[in-house]
Amino acid sequence: MAYLKPFLNYTALDFDKYHRNAFKNASEKTHTGFLQSLKRIEKIFENKIENLNLTFIKDPKDLFLKLIQSSYAENTNLTTFTHMLKLLKIIDAPLQDYNNFQSVLNYHSSKREDKNEALMSEKMQFLPEHETLKNIIENKINSLNNPSFLEMKQLLIVAIMVLAPTLKISSYIRFKIPMNSNHANSNIIIEEDDHYRLITNDLNLRINNMKLNGLLKKWINEYNPSNFLFIGSESSMRGMNCKDFRVAVSSATKSLFDFELNNNELKHIYMKYLLSLDPDLKQTIILSNILGYKNTNKMDTLKLVLD
Repeated sequence: MAYLKPFLNYTALDFDKYHRNAFKNASEKTHTGFLQSLKRIEKIFENKIENLNLTFIKDPKDLFLKLIQSSYAENTNLTTFTHMLKLLKIIDAPLQDYNNFQSVLNYHSSKREDKNEALMSEKMQFLPEHETLKNIIENKINSLNNPSFLEMKQLLIVAIMVLAPTLKISSYIRFKIPMNSNHANSNIIIEEDDHYRLITNDLNLRINNMKLNGLLKKWINEYNPSNFLFIGSESSMRGMNCKDFRVAVSSATKSLFDFELNNNELKHIYMKYLLSLDPDLKQTIILSNILGYKNTNKMDTLKLVLD
């Protein structure tokens, strides 16, 4: 592995600079994630990167075994391994070495996908019906009486996931409220004829539930001083991040339903409801895209549950 020789004395920060130079247009989050994975490797191998002689990228199976044996979560292990694959790319590793890493990653990613689908099928047997949640939310909206900021925020977070197609958390936190006509054309929520519309680069979703439209109008006009659709506190001018929104979903569902549901579970519930309407293939593909799935496999899995 002669190609490794120029990099044997590189520190984690050296590779971080190399990565930043190779991917100049990547986000700060991407760069930070890469560096964190290198720091993780140092903890697992109990030594600094510059002292490891890059042994951790010589055998992909051995590396993945060490990741599994660590205390890190499965998703974290896959992320770390993916970043080591990226490291091979930026140091111009031979195609065979790169493909060996890719094969190990594909194998373990496939195993995780199979496990997740099995868990989803089992979980769907016990999740509440969409109609049940819809009735609870609409009754809460009907009985609103001078709610606090927290009550409004919790109700809206759950309502927008139950009374409209459930999107990914990363989509919700990006939505902004245009303050004038000179605004971006994506990641915005706009009002048209008493209906709100959620717009991203690949989504243009009209809110048809009038109770949700009314709730959005009240939230935007009376409770939210910022141009972000979702904020953490009543005086905040900044949008929520993924972690805060995830926690808010759990606490909001606990408050409204007396049991916690997360974004994925709400998405599965909505998807099960949509499938009960027996969509054709074209509609299934469209729905999969709206719900944030890469293909229709998740929909097919749920269809088996329904059948």
